[in-house]
Amino acid sequence: MPLPLIWAGVGLGACVAGYHLSRPAKTKAGLALKPRDIPDGAVVYCGIYGMFEHSGIWVEGSVIERHGCGLIKAVAPRRFIDKRSGSTIRVACDSQGNPLACEQIAAQAVQRIFEYDDYHLLARNCHHFVSQCLGHPDKVILFGELTTVLHDYFDSEVRWREIVLD
Repeated sequence: MPLPLIWAGVGLGACVAGYHLSRPAKTKAGLALKPRDIPDGAVVYCGIYGMFEHSGIWVEGSVIERHGCGLIKAVAPRRFIDKRSGSTIRVACDSQGNPLACEQIAAQAVQRIFEYDDYHLLARNCHHFVSQCLGHPDKVILFGELTTVLHDYFDSEVRWREIVLD
């Protein structure tokens, strides 16, 4: 009888270990950015219950995201993290800590606001939307794949810095 419980514990332990190994490194104290320091077209993400990531594009102080219902919309930063991690947004930066951003990415995201596409966790999710704004035609499903696309797009190391919301 205890064997199924042991296997469940091993499986849960593997999931937790995999999550912690795939997480971006935490930023050092004092390196957080203010929203006014984030340029349009920067890629941002927040955590979802400590297990997954949700990504979007920063434009004019808002985040353009593909919501779980499939609608692409602009939301306030606090709304972006509401009912997810509830506390932190991070922005993709180069090795010197400068946000990686491009006006073309912002323009692509803005152009797609109010589009609707059937959301699917493993096909048309938020990371796929962001990668499309980067002009990446392939299906990007995982956060690690999105980070690789960012690395290739900007030809830069990608580090994630925290944004401190007022």
